[in-house]
Amino acid sequence: MIKHIKSFILISAKRPNYMKIILISIFSTVSLFYSLNDVWSVDFGKGLEAYKNQNFPSALREWKPLAKKGVAQAQSNLGVMYSQGTGVPKDYKMALRWWKKAANQGHIQAYFNLGVMFHKGNGVEFDIERAIKWYTLAAKQGMAKAQFNLAFIYDKGSDTFRDTKEAFKWYKLAAKNKDARSMTNLGVLYALGRGVPENYIQAYKWGNLGGANGNKNGAELRNLMEEKLTITEIAKAQALGRKCVKKDYIDC
Repeated sequence: MIKHIKSFILISAKRPNYMKIILISIFSTVSLFYSLNDVWSVDFGKGLEAYKNQNFPSALREWKPLAKKGVAQAQSNLGVMYSQGTGVPKDYKMALRWWKKAANQGHIQAYFNLGVMFHKGNGVEFDIERAIKWYTLAAKQGMAKAQFNLAFIYDKGSDTFRDTKEAFKWYKLAAKNKDARSMTNLGVLYALGRGVPENYIQAYKWGNLGGANGNKNGAELRNLMEEKLTITEIAKAQALGRKCVKKDYIDC
């Protein structure tokens, strides 16, 4: 359900050709909540199964009564239906209404979806400050995709919000949560010396980890860095990567 928009960022011509590093952009769509762990979970689960089978009217029948009773998970998913026009006419105002109700109960997925809404200007005025607010609430609860989007704003946003040290912080936290794109972009920061001292060994390590976790751009970064490192340095970078995996990406 989640789609990605890729943004290929070419570095200044003053840089050598090997610095044509790729950064990956934000999530383009919101997403559903899937957890089943409460007394209402049977009805919620019926709605989820119906949604997965693209039986959207049935999903709506199951979730709407729960949402009206204040079940945040159902409220959040109703917001997704209205934002995408699945089973109901597309209505961003209704999506905003349901997401805010869920967010008022501390629902992490609603936080993220509101962040996307303001970041993309979907049915609301584009507002990066509000996007940061909602992403931060989700990111602080450990949501990797919110951590990534927040990092990307600080990394590639306007001068007002650009803060490469904050970008590094949130990429690092998302990488700890095994977000392959964040691993790759950490490598980019090390390769360019943005927010951290330039370090090709670390750039190789993170690019290699990103690639190993399914991000093709990470593998490309690793290959680019390989051209700049000695055999001994490559072996060191690989050893650091293995150590990171063994530690489950904690304190890498």
